[in-house]
Amino acid sequence: LASANFPLLTALNLSNSSIRAEGVGLLASANFPLLTALDLSHNRIKAEGVGKLATANFPLLTALNLRGNNIGDDGAGKLATANFPLLTALNLNYNGIGDKGAGLLATANFPLLTALNLSDNGIKAEGVGKLATANFPLLMALDLRGNNIGVRGAGLLASANFPLLTALDLRGNSIKAEGAGLLASANFPLLTALNLSNNSIKAEGAGLLASANFPL
Repeated sequence: LASANFPLLTALNLSNSSIRAEGVGLLASANFPLLTALDLSHNRIKAEGVGKLATANFPLLTALNLRGNNIGDDGAGKLATANFPLLTALNLNYNGIGDKGAGLLATANFPLLTALNLSDNGIKAEGVGKLATANFPLLMALDLRGNNIGVRGAGLLASANFPLLTALDLRGNSIKAEGAGLLASANFPLLTALNLSNNSIKAEGAGLLASANFPL
């Protein structure tokens, strides 16, 4: 496929295709100058495959789906070195990424990123704190469900400078009532969708959340 003469190709979906790292290496050499969307979910490419993908010359890439590839912290770090200046949507769901990987990802130069999915990984409070320092000024949707960020993580996230954030998913993160209260202090003036289900915030947390300044 990498040798194909498809000069106008803009979208490529190879999910669930068992291409692994070797296949990614071949794809990375392809001449697809107009590629904007690439789906490589569930291909077991791991960190090695991400390293090869990061060398690809896809200057117009805007959407990248690497869900379920077990890339781990090393893979997240390698992805952060990629030259994808127009990337707006990145899905890294279910990849075994921990605090170290979240920190490395926070250093990425993705200035146009608007949607980031890091759900069902191993990110805790430390990783969230690092993500909160990322230079993602246009981020609108952040999915951190199923990461166990806890109360401290909720507080660190509340300090993030994501002025355009409209959707935040924190399902199943054990933030409890105290975490809900900390989130209520966040400066997310454009937030329209907030999912805090399965967090045991109870009546106390609901009351604290009621004081939040989320006018939209």
